[in-house]
Amino acid sequence: MNYTLTGLLPIGMQIYANDPNPDSTVFSADMWKDLETLTAFDCFETLLEEITKNLTAWTRFMKADKESLFDQLPEPY
Repeated sequence: MNYTLTGLLPIGMQIYANDPNPDSTVFSADMWKDLETLTAFDCFETLLEEITKNLTAWTRFMKADKESLFDQLPEPY
């Protein structure tokens, strides 16, 4: 919960991913760094791999309008 409020990871948690940003027009450098940080949490450990493997679906999600945003969220998220 603290991460979502502060952006700081608890002591001892480590970031698992260090994948290159597959499309800087979709994911800004800051956004990609935040996504890398999320990989410290078990439920997001493979998030960047999923984004890279399914870039078309994630691009569609990132460009979706607010009304259909969650209809576009790629599985398993």
